[in-house]
Amino acid sequence: MNYGNYYFAFNPSIDTEKDQYVRNMRLLKTVYDVLNDYNINVKCKGYTFMKDAICIITDLRRMDICFEKEVYPLIAKKYDTGGTYAVEHGIRNALNAAYLKSGYFSEKPTNKAFILMAVQEVSDRLLKELCV
Repeated sequence: MNYGNYYFAFNPSIDTEKDQYVRNMRLLKTVYDVLNDYNINVKCKGYTFMKDAICIITDLRRMDICFEKEVYPLIAKKYDTGGTYAVEHGIRNALNAAYLKSGYFSEKPTNKAFILMAVQEVSDRLLKELCV
């Protein structure tokens, strides 16, 4: 399975190609903006996990993805956590905190629903930025 430039997005010094570096930094800035718009607390470990999940899915350019088999294991390996459960739990805790303190959600979203919604928002913002 080809995971695109996921690892390069978080360590720009690995890839010296300027265009790729600029793309990765633009992607990360947009992801940060979207997560902050939804009041996801930066101090939660789940914030970092969500950021990575959004970047992975955006980089893969496909929405039909199995989180438990494709996304969570990559993140768990990157952060050397207790496996996919720790990643899923961290994301759920960050979402619960955002749900309780913000008025954006009418009901508590699932991890997958929120991440896919955030991926769509990131993609829309990046496309809008390219068209301007």
